[in-house]
Amino acid sequence: MGIMSVKNNPKIYFWAQLFGSVSFIAPVLALFFLHRGLLLSDILVLFVIDVVFSLIFEIPTGTIADRFGYKISLIISQVLLIASMVIWIFAFDKYMFYAAAAIAGISCTFHSGVKSALIYESLKENGKEKTMSKVWGKIMSAPQIALAMADLVLDQWDIKKVRTTAKKK
Repeated sequence: MGIMSVKNNPKIYFWAQLFGSVSFIAPVLALFFLHRGLLLSDILVLFVIDVVFSLIFEIPTGTIADRFGYKISLIISQVLLIASMVIWIFAFDKYMFYAAAAIAGISCTFHSGVKSALIYESLKENGKEKTMSKVWGKIMSAPQIALAMADLVLDQWDIKKVRTTAKKK
């Protein structure tokens, strides 16, 4: 057994999902792409590249997860996702954005399927596999919680901005 017990995997993954889902850039992502010189058609191509690479790499990355373990697969997924974000930050050419979308698509495939298998096996090791539906429901609610929190923060920011603007007039 490593530093952390497998019984903590569901809790750790819930918090990783929660904090990993907080994204204030999502609402303005299209504006970011347009500002960097992409056309709307280029943005569509980004999404197509992401989906195609996800489709192509689903089985090979699943094999890697089975061979080297779920945690390694999740780590590779996060490293690739960070790499794609770094490319996006420094990209001004549509082909760099396309490369980042391809890397992000591959990142998703390392992640898909592994998360539920990791949680199930962690619960099974503790004799709690019958609670999988309940635990998985909590984990899948994390992005929705993050979305609601981000929406509340942005709404409050907009309300304060409107009040400040109204006071100036």
